[in-house]
Amino acid sequence: MAGNEMDRILFILHEIKDNKRILKRILDFMEAGIVPGTEQQEEEIKIPERYESVAREISQMLQMGSPRLTCYLNPDTLETEEIPESYEETDWMNITGEKIQIKHESWKRCIIFEPLSSYESFRIMENFINQIPDGNERTELENLIRRPRPFARFNAFIHNSEYKQNWFDFREVAYEKYVCRLINAGLSAFEEES
Repeated sequence: MAGNEMDRILFILHEIKDNKRILKRILDFMEAGIVPGTEQQEEEIKIPERYESVAREISQMLQMGSPRLTCYLNPDTLETEEIPESYEETDWMNITGEKIQIKHESWKRCIIFEPLSSYESFRIMENFINQIPDGNERTELENLIRRPRPFARFNAFIHNSEYKQNWFDFREVAYEKYVCRLINAGLSAFEEES
């Protein structure tokens, strides 16, 4: 059975070997979720100064709940574009009465920021809980996220606790790291193409 799983994994990796964006997401998943302790080894992620304010802006857009947004960055002009994840042109027309203008398709270069997966969001919650001092609140949170509807239970608890602002700050930093990693990966990929 294990050999069959390894063959399937290797086949998938072979099929996507040229897609740096997907490979980076797989690596991030493996380091954060499979190899114990690697998330603590993460160094501060530095990006060129000119991208810092746009990184914060994109981070905030990705944290919006509904609709979930996919963000696009033109690394040359720092122009951004946000499109709802479940975008359908006919729905947009029905809601707004206007045709959406998709700018990023005309950009020479573009970095894409997709919403975090449920797994990635769950890892952020777990990492936050792990930094709370041992005690009743931490134990209760650990139990809440192991039950059905962990996001709703976590949010209900946090929003009525002394940890509310700590959670917002922690989540902001986690999202900014995610955006900065993607900016660095995109800029590196563009340099390799040159």
